[in-house]
Amino acid sequence: MSGQLDRHELNYFVHIDRTTHAVTVKGIDNDASFSQYRTGAMKFSLDKGRSNVFRSQVLLIAQQIDPANAEALRQRLLQTPGITGTFTIDASKITDKTITLAITRVTGAQTLAFPDKIDRETYDAIVALKEGPRRQAYLDSIRPRLSEASYNAAVSRLNDVIALAERLKSENKVINNDAWADVQETPLQTGNITAHKLNGNAKRLGGGIAKDANQAFCPSFYARDGFEKLFR
Repeated sequence: MSGQLDRHELNYFVHIDRTTHAVTVKGIDNDASFSQYRTGAMKFSLDKGRSNVFRSQVLLIAQQIDPANAEALRQRLLQTPGITGTFTIDASKITDKTITLAITRVTGAQTLAFPDKIDRETYDAIVALKEGPRRQAYLDSIRPRLSEASYNAAVSRLNDVIALAERLKSENKVINNDAWADVQETPLQTGNITAHKLNGNAKRLGGGIAKDANQAFCPSFYARDGFEKLFR
């Protein structure tokens, strides 16, 4: 709902009290929230400057995949489903990780896939904002703090998140809070990814490119069992 762009597994502090030994976890780097460019839960509307940077990033990636035909490959990648007009991007419709990597580099968004399930407590909190006084109280709390563009983007994200929660419920993917121990999540893939040249031949991309692209595609990256693994 906040459009947080910089949420990932390294943005937290763990504090251990020297006297009581109580452990608390605090999320950090929350200042990348409420961007006017994130106009939906997984939608981005880029201005002219960011659109140009996005084109440049796609070209850089194309040059790594197929140097001899980089411009033609860039044009093909820019026709990927999910990209429309002067760069309105719906990341939920994009399956090509090379494009996802370009989106991540330009927008700073660390995760570009919907969660494949949510817990009951989260579901109840989200749908409570669909209408009525709770929704109005939320909108009233953010309205004075945001520009018109950022506020409108926040409203569209809110509606997208509500629609997502309702869809997951219809697919029986809302999990009771006491049942999370039985939920198996797809592990984060950190190996190489495969990109395809114009002639159909595949090329492996390694290193940070593979990690960044896979991280952005992991739909369950912030599920509870993922956090538990950090503290084992």
